[in-house]
Amino acid sequence: MSDSIHFEQLRQEAKSILKLCRAMDTGALARMRAQLPRLSAFGDAEMADQIKLADVQHALARELGYSNWAEVKRRDEPLARFLAAVRGGALDSAEAELKRFPNLVRESIHAACSVGDPDAIRYHLKRDGSLLTAEEDGWQPLLYVCGSPFGRLSFRHQFGLHECARELLDRGADPNTFSLADSSDPESQITARVRAVMGKNQLVFLLLTQRGAIGDVRTAKWATARSRPTELPVKGSISDFLSDPDFRQEFNRRMAPIREQYTRKLPPLPEMTMKEFMELEGPDDGEMRDSNLILFRLALERGADPNFQFPDGKTMLHTCGAMPADMGRAMAELFLEHGADPNLAAADGSSPYSLAVRAGGAAIAELLLAHGAKADSASPQDRFIGACEREDSETAWSVLRSYPDIVNRIGPERGRLLDIAVVQNRFAAVKLMAKLGFDLAAFGSRGASALHHAAWHGHPQIVQLLIEFHAPVNVRDAIYGTSPLAWAAHGSASSKNWRQGDDDYCAVVESLIDAGADYAAACNPWASARNKSPVSVSRRS
Repeated sequence: MSDSIHFEQLRQEAKSILKLCRAMDTGALARMRAQLPRLSAFGDAEMADQIKLADVQHALARELGYSNWAEVKRRDEPLARFLAAVRGGALDSAEAELKRFPNLVRESIHAACSVGDPDAIRYHLKRDGSLLTAEEDGWQPLLYVCGSPFGRLSFRHQFGLHECARELLDRGADPNTFSLADSSDPESQITARVRAVMGKNQLVFLLLTQRGAIGDVRTAKWATARSRPTELPVKGSISDFLSDPDFRQEFNRRMAPIREQYTRKLPPLPEMTMKEFMELEGPDDGEMRDSNLILFRLALERGADPNFQFPDGKTMLHTCGAMPADMGRAMAELFLEHGADPNLAAADGSSPYSLAVRAGGAAIAELLLAHGAKADSASPQDRFIGACEREDSETAWSVLRSYPDIVNRIGPERGRLLDIAVVQNRFAAVKLMAKLGFDLAAFGSRGASALHHAAWHGHPQIVQLLIEFHAPVNVRDAIYGTSPLAWAAHGSASSKNWRQGDDDYCAVVESLIDAGADYAAACNPWASARNKSPVSVSRRS
């Protein structure tokens, strides 16, 4: 089996043959009899009544020299690997398969649901409405939406998944559909709503709740427990203390005022609109800082190891640089106060100081130096990345002059730095990176260019800046196959649910059109199938 196209053709052929057999087509029945001894003794009428899709699939597998359909399916590596990665939440693996086999979305509704492409879902359901509830390894299409890891890529993907869920629900999908975490245990049901929680797809979770979905907390806890190691980590980790009832009781007592304060902010979830949900504030930095300090101070007071290393060799001190400034400094001070080593190297050789420099955490880096951290543990790459993070032009250019290939040295960090700055609408940071020589045509870890993200978020100044630095306006993203113009149109429609930005999007579209945006590049593959464009933008008169 050379690729997934062959397998999908086989699936469609099996359905066609089954219809012929049910219609008592003598040629189809004879073909099946040759491979199905169990049915060979039946007459045409009885065989037409008894034959099932699984029988036809088994017959086709035997015709191809395989012992059964499962073996054929195993040989269909791209689609099987992709969906397995989605079910396991392995985003990197799923992205890698999709990059190698972009036709997966066209061939499988389950793949289309996984990436959050509503146009592809409409395409599949127009061809075969029964796909609405078709299972793939025990998961219906709605479950692939709920459990998709692609929502972690960007808001564009989160809203794509939300649109997919709405499309399926509008067509009659059951909001309470479920899969079994353990096929031998009927009590291990994981509902769509719980799957959305596990997949961290908050917009899908809200939609399911509004459509009457329920979530069995017991099965959610069961699934979570099954995914955890059965043995506690090495003594000294926070997990050891969380398993102690006395510790939890004291922690809950100290946390009660913070939890009460946050709970008062929350409106009733089932009554929330999408706009309210998008505007909902989580615990603020102060609340997060205080709750973390309560947890770790309590553990350290009871003997937790301040230098406890996780499997990657990092300690809590390594993580402080990536935290919000106030929280990171307070956490670093707490651990240093209890004897944390600022020079303890992780498995990749990084030190707490090097990671603080890389994250742009100047205050935390200075604190670590004051406690004996070695300044030379930060590499030129660390200093360059940190300078870009904090928009420190002087340091960035100084490193570039000393190391002319530094932009290439930082590897995948290029895309991450640029994407985050674009999404956060940090004009100065984007301009600095463009001047430093970042590749504006490259796709970051999110399967799209910086211009795609700027267009979707409706950031006209950054769109114009990227165009002035010759970012390509008609490049198609790796997941939806559309250009920044299409992302602007989709972002404009999505923005009505979570922010006001009509004027911004009009400015974005005008800039893209003036720069030569092509309507054909804006269209995704499903537009031609419906004979219309999914983009509703027009030229100025």
